[in-house]
Amino acid sequence: MIVAQERYQQYHLPVEEKKRRPARRPARRKQPERALLLALMVALLGTGMGIVYYYAQLVGTAYQIYCLKQELQALQQETETLAAGVADLSSLYRVEQVAVHRLGMVRPEGQTLVLDQPAPHRSGKAPAGPSSDRPARAELLPGQPVWLQVFARLMGQGG
Repeated sequence: MIVAQERYQQYHLPVEEKKRRPARRPARRKQPERALLLALMVALLGTGMGIVYYYAQLVGTAYQIYCLKQELQALQQETETLAAGVADLSSLYRVEQVAVHRLGMVRPEGQTLVLDQPAPHRSGKAPAGPSSDRPARAELLPGQPVWLQVFARLMGQGG
């Protein structure tokens, strides 16, 4: 072997060194880093999807509120229209016109009206009021329509 080494030096060839293999890093280090990176990416993806879902729900709820406000506005307008119609139909002038023209009622001639007592209740007790058998006389107030005074008195008597 000595002879082989001398000859090798005689030709002035470079000395070859043994190639060293790079030392392998333990596989354990790569796995936790990869797992941590994967967990972080999954967490970020989940958070992003949660935010998108939240904003989608927010937009959907806002749209429902908008639609309900529009419906509420339409219903309020309809309520106002119906209230105006009720006010027109229940005005005293209209009631008087219907009573006179459609129902054929007439205005009383005198200023004194006679009201009959209501029938006794089934329990046998007489209702509160004058105890005489003859009808009570009611005095009318000047300046107010007669039919309105009569109606008010009848309603006050229990109808």
